[in-house]
Amino acid sequence: MSKKVLVIDDEEPVAEAMSQLCQQMGFEVQTCLEAAQVMKLVEEFVPDLVILDLFLPGSDGMKLAAQIRSSTGPKLGMLAVSGVLKQASTGRELWQKFQCDFLGKPFDNKAFQTKVAQRLGIPVPGQAAEQKRRAPHRAVVQTPEATDFQSLLAQDPAYRIYLRLYEQRASGHLELVRGKARRRITFHHGQIRHASSNLAKENVGMMQVANGTIEEEAFRKAVELAQKKKLPLADALLKKKVLGQGELDRALAMQVEEVATAAMGWADGEASFVVDPHGAAATPDHRIHPLKAILEGVRRFYPTETLKSFLGQRQAAYLVRTPLLDRESYTLRQVAPGERVTPQIAGTITLGILMDQVPDEDLPLLFALVGTGLLRLSKTAQDSAAPAEAAPPPSAPAGPARGAPGVRPPGAPGAPPLQRPPPAAPPPSITPPTMGGPATPAPAPAAPPAAAAPVQVDLDAGQVFSPEDQQARAEIARMHKAMAEQSHYEVLGVPHNARDETIQQAYLELARQWHTDRFAGFNLGAAAPKLEEIFARIGAAKENLADKERRAEYDVYLDRKARGLPTDVGQILKAQELFEKAAILVKAGKAPKALPLLQQAIELDHSQAEFYVYRAYARFLTEGDAVAAESRAQIEKALQELPRLAEGYFFLGLIALKAGNDDEATSHFKRVLSIEANHGGAQQQLRVLARRQEKGKGGGLLGRLRGK
Repeated sequence: MSKKVLVIDDEEPVAEAMSQLCQQMGFEVQTCLEAAQVMKLVEEFVPDLVILDLFLPGSDGMKLAAQIRSSTGPKLGMLAVSGVLKQASTGRELWQKFQCDFLGKPFDNKAFQTKVAQRLGIPVPGQAAEQKRRAPHRAVVQTPEATDFQSLLAQDPAYRIYLRLYEQRASGHLELVRGKARRRITFHHGQIRHASSNLAKENVGMMQVANGTIEEEAFRKAVELAQKKKLPLADALLKKKVLGQGELDRALAMQVEEVATAAMGWADGEASFVVDPHGAAATPDHRIHPLKAILEGVRRFYPTETLKSFLGQRQAAYLVRTPLLDRESYTLRQVAPGERVTPQIAGTITLGILMDQVPDEDLPLLFALVGTGLLRLSKTAQDSAAPAEAAPPPSAPAGPARGAPGVRPPGAPGAPPLQRPPPAAPPPSITPPTMGGPATPAPAPAAPPAAAAPVQVDLDAGQVFSPEDQQARAEIARMHKAMAEQSHYEVLGVPHNARDETIQQAYLELARQWHTDRFAGFNLGAAAPKLEEIFARIGAAKENLADKERRAEYDVYLDRKARGLPTDVGQILKAQELFEKAAILVKAGKAPKALPLLQQAIELDHSQAEFYVYRAYARFLTEGDAVAAESRAQIEKALQELPRLAEGYFFLGLIALKAGNDDEATSHFKRVLSIEANHGGAQQQLRVLARRQEKGKGGGLLGRLRGK
């Protein structure tokens, strides 16, 4: 008899996707889209496993989990999923209270099916067969492109190493050593997953002392505890309550970003990489994209004049997009929101012209793209064969290029013949500045006078087009125009719940239709760059939708766009970063410092009710009783949108307490505990109120009479 699984999620496409994954495992599946129907279906369907989304409209996921467990007893398997609550503490609380496992969204198919199998106590699908198939090659777990290496940072800068490891989807540990200073950066599938350093100023605790979010004395006591008990400093900070779990997670994320970014400032030193997929997967996950670290490092360590000097020496070269750049367009929007560099590049504009058109604030991005090779340089328009750049020092290792997954590169067996120019020389290098001086550009050939560079190349000038040519050009123009405003789903012509095989099939059909081979023999003129853009756009759509994490992020972008909310991911992340810093300051009693950060966060992302709650309370702490009523009203309004925000009720309780309304304060603090049972602040305030009430009873008339 097959196992029965009940899937509970208010988003029908998500519920359907989880149902299909369970059906693939041979289970009988029932879906539920409304919280009100859950208990009825649990009773009627009698599932062996319940998969529960913690955020259902009109319900509390934790209370619903408690109801299900109370109704069914301990035998029922339970798995909670959430795209909002992803902290480790969520999983611990679910397991301790309800023996309910947890999986954060977005997740890949294998991770989901593994969790389902574990909860049902059955073998993980395909695991035995996969282990048997791989047994003779157990040591070979990494793609061939990623190998151990050693190099010198003076010849192989950190920005080039980062991008090479990202392009290779490498998993392992990068060690950077300069004298006694060491940085260890862990990559997992090409992403920077974790980073640490033996420099105190780059580690959790000292960073927070430096920015004023924790007191130095409290940090010192945590260090003493760590040394005395031989604990990791993070555990000591938790035990001493210097940082809460959420604050610690954010602090570790700051550490990863700081260490990875600071490494960009080393002009010399040694680098070594060791492939270690299992070790990388076991490290704490506070990942950032390598492009973010690269761009932040260039902004921090490379003066504007240095960038202008380096780029100016190459001003006559034409800029040519690479396939990897097109695949990373969504990432660039996150790390460089509003950038004006990449939209103008189609192989027909020189570096000098682009430098004149973009503001200085975009020069770090332009250098990062050129320095890493995401943009190639060519002597003539349309990626001519003759490269414009000198190669970097010969000892700089160059990783093998990767094509778009699922597409045979020209010249591969079975691929159509396609004549392409030889690749340009590897990207130029620039030595990062030392702490005391500017960066020094690597030697480069003298550039021709700026006047020799054409302002614009008219690819149709002097051309004669046959009727067939005109028809092909018109077809390309129509498609190019149509794609300009289309989503990835619309480009491929697939629905939002399309499966991987549907996406792959749609991509292959479009790739065949818009590959340059189909237009061989036509004189396309100015339509040729448009054809390349069409093909790149199709590839980018496929890359984003075929990758589960990218697709989930893109769906969030589309959803927010449809609801009129901010869609720039970089802007949203920056707002969250500002808010988190402000929240720490508010709790540390530094509300005046928090107010400008909260205002900036709201200006960047006005959709977050939590931002308004903290701003209202910070105003109350700063301005006092004069704004008490206004602050209370703003918090209550925000709680209508976010009724499960415990801190909102806690702040209302503190405002009421300040006004002497003990009963109202008690009500608010109890509401906090109904949402977050272990809220230390609310527990403490209720104890204070209870003692005050007890003391008041003892000091009254009745107490005095009893005393007689």
